[in-house]
Amino acid sequence: MIGKHNYYIIFTDVETCYSAIVFLTGKSYAASAVKTFVHQIEKQYDVKIQPFQHDMGGEYTNDELQDYYESNGIICELTTTYAHESNRISKRYNQTIITMMGTMKIDITSKFLWAEAATTKVCVKSRLLHYRLPHRKPPHEALYGKKPSIKRLQPFGCQCYVPIPEVIQPSGGRLFAGPIGGAHRETKILH
Repeated sequence: MIGKHNYYIIFTDVETCYSAIVFLTGKSYAASAVKTFVHQIEKQYDVKIQPFQHDMGGEYTNDELQDYYESNGIICELTTTYAHESNRISKRYNQTIITMMGTMKIDITSKFLWAEAATTKVCVKSRLLHYRLPHRKPPHEALYGKKPSIKRLQPFGCQCYVPIPEVIQPSGGRLFAGPIGGAHRETKILH
């Protein structure tokens, strides 16, 4: 869905400092994104999310999300309006992602590939050492219990080849050439 997203939410686990990014086509989809994310995390890691902190934006303070929190035993902690200090982890993370995207020479005012660039930066940031964690380990290691591999990291936008399954191959072609546009787990890329 290249170029279709206008907003994003970054979810950060305070314990491991691991972050995940979810893209939205509109702010009205925030409640459904939060519910989906909570469900995925609780199923994948067999944990129960208890406190959930966010700002007082209308996309988070609506009745639908508050009812969801209440019915699932999630404590909703709202930060103070206009007090960025109380929401410093999210604000700083957003600024870091925007700065990192700038170093990639991505025009962040253009919608083309900005979501893929942000996904790549969140992936890279989770593999960097973090000062808040014991022994300054990466958030990826704190969450998964093993050192992250960076063997497959490539410069954003470099030439790559994606294998095309035989069933849908055009005659004479087995690989599709194009720029790398994101760090997705399920994508197999040859370079």
